[in-house]
Amino acid sequence: MKTVSSDVQGELRICFYTDTFFPRQGGAQVVLHHLATELTKLGAQVVVLAPHFKGDTICDDEYEYRVVRFKAPGSKKIGNRMVLLDLFRLYRSFKFDLLHCHAAYPQAFVARSFKRLVDIPVVCRPHGNDIVPEGGIRKSRYAERRLILGMESVDIFVAQGAYMKSVLIELGAPERKIVVINNGVDDNILTTSPSMTAGCGDYALAMGRLSSVKGFDNLIRAIAKTSDSKITLKIAGDGPDSKLLGALVRQLGLNERVELLGHISGEEKVSLLKGARLFINSSRKEAYSNAIVEAIALHIPVIATEVGGNREIIEHGVTGLTYSVEDTDQLAYAISVLWHDGDLRKSLAEKAYSRVHPSSWRNIATQYEKIYRLLTG
Repeated sequence: MKTVSSDVQGELRICFYTDTFFPRQGGAQVVLHHLATELTKLGAQVVVLAPHFKGDTICDDEYEYRVVRFKAPGSKKIGNRMVLLDLFRLYRSFKFDLLHCHAAYPQAFVARSFKRLVDIPVVCRPHGNDIVPEGGIRKSRYAERRLILGMESVDIFVAQGAYMKSVLIELGAPERKIVVINNGVDDNILTTSPSMTAGCGDYALAMGRLSSVKGFDNLIRAIAKTSDSKITLKIAGDGPDSKLLGALVRQLGLNERVELLGHISGEEKVSLLKGARLFINSSRKEAYSNAIVEAIALHIPVIATEVGGNREIIEHGVTGLTYSVEDTDQLAYAISVLWHDGDLRKSLAEKAYSRVHPSSWRNIATQYEKIYRLLTG
């Protein structure tokens, strides 16, 4: 593990404080990694304060930025004070200019106490599940009160899209403190020219963490309801529901039609996306889907649930197809229609690309850097 020294020289010093990080996989981890990497390349000194969960194998030397670990608390109720001590110790050695909370709770709540000790700017970029009404945090009145208290200490909130901005405002964040910055797309996707055969592959594709929130169980059931046995599905990702989803595939007799690939990344992910006929987002809730934007960047047509940030990316019948979140009949119908209609796939993909304009992580990091410099002036 790399150490952090106060001797490190840098024009701008940033601390990212997160409650989840690699080796655990998910959109929040990916976003943080890209921001930390690109800001480092832009000349900032970056340190990530991240939890070490029992049983995880840590390989922090592979990153271009520094990672400092704290013992993952068993409870957010009682663990916040211990993390505050870790944060203060890190500040004494690194003297960062700005604290970036990568999630609103418990990070912003801890930052509230930290600001009483050290008067530096705080930026908060919620993931989604930490602030959306149906998320786990807001189901607890105790946690929601602490969430709102923590938000009072934040100087600037970054929302991934219009939906997340509206949720922040509903929670009481002043609109003047909210900046909308979409997520970026990997360079190896942006630099890949869409194939002339984009959207003509022989499988449907879904990607994400294998957990209940992603709705892969509904997607598998919808595949079983399609009458054409040539419609096949690949699901890329890993997570706690891997065994349950595998059992569901076998139970429905879909071994020849549904394949669980496990975690993929890099060129393997690009190749998988390019070879897809269509992309499906089956999430039960979604703040802003990186995977949808990646599919759009490669001109792959999208089917998505009518939830959260999906609505601002996908307009039904214009930039993709949408369906009600638990309606597997509706999803099966959408899959069948898009699978067999090449002209519709092409039209939806082209309109989605022209509307979304995917951007590189370097451009996204530059937007964050402008905010940091404005606050640290």
